Amino acid sequence: MTKIDPLVEQMSRLRAEQQKENLKSIAELVPQLRPDQREHLHKILGERYGGGGFGRPGGPGAGQGRPPQ
Repeated sequence: MTKIDPLVEQMSRLRAEQQKENLKSIAELVPQLRPDQREHLHKILGERYGGGGFGRPGGPGAGQGRPPQ
């Protein structure tokens, strides 16, 4: 367990960093989308992360839990 604990912690940190980078990329993309594309993206993100979609209450970053694998 003494070897496993640090590895689990590292995996958690790396997953969090990856999710932040993914959401940062999406945030940069959103202004370039047409309104219908933006709404579709919000729907997809809402389904994936739970809640209302990116940039909406309950969306990613709102503590809704881990996305499905």
